[in-house]
Amino acid sequence: MKKIVNFLVLIFIFGTNWAQVTTSSDQLFGGTRNFDNNTFDFQTITKTQEHEFFISNSNKVPVSLKSIDVPDGFTVTIVDKVLNPQTIGKVIVAVNPKLFKNKGFFEQQIKILAEYEIGNDKNIKEYIFTVKGYIQ
Repeated sequence: MKKIVNFLVLIFIFGTNWAQVTTSSDQLFGGTRNFDNNTFDFQTITKTQEHEFFISNSNKVPVSLKSIDVPDGFTVTIVDKVLNPQTIGKVIVAVNPKLFKNKGFFEQQIKILAEYEIGNDKNIKEYIFTVKGYIQ
């Protein structure tokens, strides 16, 4: 009986140490995502154009994505609203020149919120994608 109790204690100790997850925002969202790709230049726009941005979830918890503060003239489509661990999600930003009030150069920011829970804590990270171009 003593051997069984010792074995169970050993399993419990190693099991809890192995299961503990230490997280940071770098670990959660740094991973394979290239932060240099947060800006896209549409150049001269005469008709509706789209660009795809990617967000990776390199952690062990699911992440929910939603868009906020979408400027006039833009459409944001979040293809993957929930990112499972170790996956990459796609966000499509479309610009429609007919919806712009003024012609000429523009530079706007598209904000995406990523929400995730660790334990009982709800966390939010904001991604900002910059899009620019010229409405002809």
